[in-house]
Amino acid sequence: MQKYYSKILKKPNRFLMLFSVLIVLLHSCSEIISDDISDKQTTTLIPTQDNVITTNTVTFKWSGVEGADAYQIQVTRPNFTNPIEYTIDSLVNNTEISFALSPSTYQWRVKAVNNISETIYTTPIDFVVDEIIELTDQTVILNTPEDEIYLNSIQANFTWDYLSAADNYLFQLVRGDEFSNTIIEQNTTTNNFYLTTVQNLAEDRYTWKVRAKNSFSETPFSFKKFYFDKTLPNTPTLLNPNDNNTTTVNTSISFSWNMGVDGGNIHAPITSVIEFATTNNFNTLFDSIETSNNQLNYTFTTTGIFYWRVKAYDSAGNTGIYSTVRQITIE
Repeated sequence: MQKYYSKILKKPNRFLMLFSVLIVLLHSCSEIISDDISDKQTTTLIPTQDNVITTNTVTFKWSGVEGADAYQIQVTRPNFTNPIEYTIDSLVNNTEISFALSPSTYQWRVKAVNNISETIYTTPIDFVVDEIIELTDQTVILNTPEDEIYLNSIQANFTWDYLSAADNYLFQLVRGDEFSNTIIEQNTTTNNFYLTTVQNLAEDRYTWKVRAKNSFSETPFSFKKFYFDKTLPNTPTLLNPNDNNTTTVNTSISFSWNMGVDGGNIHAPITSVIEFATTNNFNTLFDSIETSNNQLNYTFTTTGIFYWRVKAYDSAGNTGIYSTVRQITIE
């Protein structure tokens, strides 16, 4: 008996290793497989039934459901039985969200979802967004351009939601944050402002702001930011493989290049495009792949002589110049 115990004790690592692997696998599966929530229910909190909202920004809240990954909220005008429009149909990750709504009668509902199941929608709740004259507690909802976007041209149409109580709007463009120096200030009676070219506008971060006004009140400024980047990405310098390299078919090849240092003041994210062709004038593209890296592993599944080159573009819309062309032979 003592010899039998000694044999088991001499092999503890193998059993521990197998046990550890099983624990990891079970833990991973528990993270992937979601609970069935189809028999559960969320509850609407606000707005409540027949609530009259006296501001254009409406906050929706509901109770959470254990096992839910997200929530589908719908708002329709005037109701779900005879909808004129679905004003909101959004998937959100939390149990509270705010939207700007025009004066009207609405219904809202919400359901919980995960990757395998969903609850039923809550009972629709009626509410009213009242016609509002006082602007102090209202918010101007800015639409385009999007917040934190990169632009390579200052010519843009700035738009925002219409406020029924507003007589006019004050548009401002400032360099830097919202309290920096104002470059442009313009009153307008429409809910948009088209900005034409501003001479010698420097690459920088800018803020655009809008305030609604009437004869006795005004909203706070609403603002969004954008980045102005007009510098073209550098021309890529090819690194590997060397020109006239020969490689066997079905072998993974590492292509790499150097983008250098961006010389501009604002550095919009860059995407590289590597192109493969069967002719050195690239009239016949074999493949074209985009990557945010300066390296790509690629496998040719056919033999022959191929050519490759790289160019780059950034998220502001600037496109650089193609690199030199290199040849690779696949045998």
